[in-house]
Amino acid sequence: MAEHIMELDLAVGSMITTRPDEDRAVYDEERESVAQVQDQLREEGVTIDLLAQPGTEIWGGWHRNVGALYQLSRLAVHLERGEDVSEILQDGPVIYEELDAMVTDVWDELATTRFPHLINLQGINSYYLPVDFAQPVWLAFENEDGEEDSRVLRIGDCVAT
Repeated sequence: MAEHIMELDLAVGSMITTRPDEDRAVYDEERESVAQVQDQLREEGVTIDLLAQPGTEIWGGWHRNVGALYQLSRLAVHLERGEDVSEILQDGPVIYEELDAMVTDVWDELATTRFPHLINLQGINSYYLPVDFAQPVWLAFENEDGEEDSRVLRIGDCVAT
């Protein structure tokens, strides 16, 4: 029997995943963290209520391969530039050691795209929000000592434009 490795976890709904009646300490910790993200987003000009309905409307899921999101990014950037996508379709949802230069040029801000929310959000520490804003937002984490962590939270919109 083949082992299913889940590489990309998805949560849709509230960013607070625990109700206060389930575990008050975890709920309080999640609520404080989400409140900080909401404040950071407001500083970036993105207004959204992330604290509404905590612990409700949570659906979890996953992709067996994060390559599916990468393939979608590749398709978007190649189609946008009028390139042939037959090789990408043949490859399927895989990530090779050498990444697609058209995608990495967008990541490195060497090229622009109509699809920044799709291409720049790579699925790791990334969230899509139901509010419209022009460019993805990157927010820094702080560790327990109040020092900036090397991880980054990526926020993009999920509103079709």
